[in-house]
Amino acid sequence: KIPTCENSIGTMTYTVGTSSVATINSETNQITAQLPGTSVITASIAGSGSSAGYFSTCPPAKITVALANGATSGTVTQGVTQSLVTNVVDTNGNTITGLTLNYQSTNPLNLTASSTGAIDAAFPGSASVYAVCEPGTCNPSPINQVGVQGTGLSIASNPVDVAIPGTASAYMWFGAPGQSQYFVPYELITGTPGSTVRLPYVPNSMMMDGTGTDLYFGSQTELMIYATATNSLAGQYTSIPGVVLAVSPANSEVLVNDQVRHVFYLATSTGTIQATFGGMGVSAQWTPDSQTLYIVDSSAANVNGVTGHTDTLYVYNANTGFTSYPLSSSSPAPNAQSLAIAIPSVGAYIAGASTVAHTWCPTGTPTNYSSMVFYPQGDEVNADTDVLAATTDGQHILGASLGSGGISFSDIGVILPDAAQDNGNSVVCPAEVGGVLQPLLLSHTLNQTTVTANATSLNQIVTSPAAVSSGTSAAPYSLSFLTYNGATAGATLPYYQQTVGNTQSLGTVGYVTLSGASSITAPIAGAFSPDNTLFFVSTAGDNKVHYISTTTLQDTQQVTPNLPACTPVSAGGSDPGCLYNGTPTSTTVVPATVIVTKPRATT
Repeated sequence: KIPTCENSIGTMTYTVGTSSVATINSETNQITAQLPGTSVITASIAGSGSSAGYFSTCPPAKITVALANGATSGTVTQGVTQSLVTNVVDTNGNTITGLTLNYQSTNPLNLTASSTGAIDAAFPGSASVYAVCEPGTCNPSPINQVGVQGTGLSIASNPVDVAIPGTASAYMWFGAPGQSQYFVPYELITGTPGSTVRLPYVPNSMMMDGTGTDLYFGSQTELMIYATATNSLAGQYTSIPGVVLAVSPANSEVLVNDQVRHVFYLATSTGTIQATFGGMGVSAQWTPDSQTLYIVDSSAANVNGVTGHTDTLYVYNANTGFTSYPLSSSSPAPNAQSLAIAIPSVGAYIAGASTVAHTWCPTGTPTNYSSMVFYPQGDEVNADTDVLAATTDGQHILGASLGSGGISFSDIGVILPDAAQDNGNSVVCPAEVGGVLQPLLLSHTLNQTTVTANATSLNQIVTSPAAVSSGTSAAPYSLSFLTYNGATAGATLPYYQQTVGNTQSLGTVGYVTLSGASSITAPIAGAFSPDNTLFFVSTAGDNKVHYISTTTLQDTQQVTPNLPACTPVSAGGSDPGCLYNGTPTSTTVVPATVIVTKPRATT
């Protein structure tokens, strides 16, 4: 009698690679679906194992989020935690519970959203909250199975719009990377700047994380981190030299680009390097949930002896790692803020001769990894832009470009493909066509106008963190300001107003007259107060920071940061990071080129 294999070498056992997707009864080998996703099934016998195939559980088809009363907009009181009501339905119409969703707040300093959907209003203002099912914490799949049965794909909910009544003061920090070795803290409630803080090296960049905990300063010598609570040095990391391009909203990671060695460093706030990747970048931005990082590079940045920049988009995601995509020679302005994340974070718009979006639904044939493109192009707008910004209502990408005819300003009304797919306000990836995954295509309207300014280059479009209302009868509007460099005295500050909910028509362009305009050559940098009542703008010529009321659009107050100019090596200085053009004296000051703010309680 010939023995069976089981009698000779044992009994076959099966295991699930991702236990959240399915479980297997060890006695009956019966598999039970748990949560959405695809998992590898491994068969083992006599100490040896191999893949026995894959198992998929139905993915989500729709996510809806509301306040406890069922409304998708409302008022939340400071200090009172509220839990959002989230409903998820799969592709068979069954309700799913137990998913790990990422809740995104568009204004995390004022309104935080926990992993369980609890929202907490810390300061006055407003924000929108979305729930996102994002692999690999939700609807996961092995990288070579992305798209199989609809698993491995992201899904976003409708927004919940929250207003937080009241007013708050602000902390501010002024800096001038490349021009000064100092930064200046400021408390709005006291009305006077604090003492200047000297950095170990002249910084080349300055950013604050989304929680307002740390200030990050890059240099070609080291990464310098200062605690905002004390304005004291919290860390120096010589292993992470370069330009700080982005800090995650959760303050969990910082992206530094070593532009000498052409390397990206992805590091924690304590200096631990998590990942490295070869390349160069001019702009980067995380999605609000800190899960995906977009980096854009431009060959136009190869000026003044700099080499190595290419027209490339890099994307980092915990599920897919680093991926890169060639861009056309669209030549966004070097060092411009040439990247804007659509809200919710379905993709990134990139500035250039044409403004394009790369979105989060991959293309290619499932199970054929070599055919996959994880962030394909999802929109192209016939608008030349140098700088971009997204409005927090999720409906507009604003852009501006500087040409021989002046400044062209573009309002791109973004329309997410939700209702057309019969999924309410959820944003889901399109169905396969002929077995091939389809990109998420965004539609848009384009309205353009001309902005008058004697600009030599554009710096920012700064959008308000909340809608502004100038009266009880006026419809709320989003407010944006355009900052630029210039050399002609008498400069004004351009602004743009767009009625909330209007994606079809052009808004209104206007100009703020700045106090002491006869000596002002340009409004070069700006930031809104966290409660949205003021816009702070730094100006060249008078080297001051002006307070602009968001309701009256009047210049109400000015303060002088007095940032000391650094001394370049050519004039006897010792730090090659100093880019000041000239020989400064002990009284030479430079205007702030970076302003960051965080809320402060008024009591």
